[in-house]
Amino acid sequence: MRCNKCGKNAPVKPNIVFFGESLPAEFPSACQAVGMRVDLCLVMGTALAVSPFNMLPTLVKESVPKVLFNMENTKETGGQDFTEPNRMKLFVQGKCDETIRKLARDCGWADDFDAVLPDFHKQPASAQ
Repeated sequence: MRCNKCGKNAPVKPNIVFFGESLPAEFPSACQAVGMRVDLCLVMGTALAVSPFNMLPTLVKESVPKVLFNMENTKETGGQDFTEPNRMKLFVQGKCDETIRKLARDCGWADDFDAVLPDFHKQPASAQ
């Protein structure tokens, strides 16, 4: 996809950091601040294998619940076991779109969830 708005026919790049690119300078301080302020840590769709992102759940206080929504636990790939008993961790196995949708429905948030969900993630009415 290319953008002609500036007249350069430049490629469009999403506002993300690709593998191998430098992180923003404020990343370390932002991680520290987030780690001190969160009361729930949700980790979704990752093997937690790429540093420094794989360390984000460890920056959160030990007393904060951590939930992994993923096809597999990250014990082998990222060194973090979300099935450890008595460690304020939970592993929800399955496809992220399906498990998060079920969580929203079970909590009574289905309408609010659908209202903010991008169209390409919405299920046809027959599948709901």
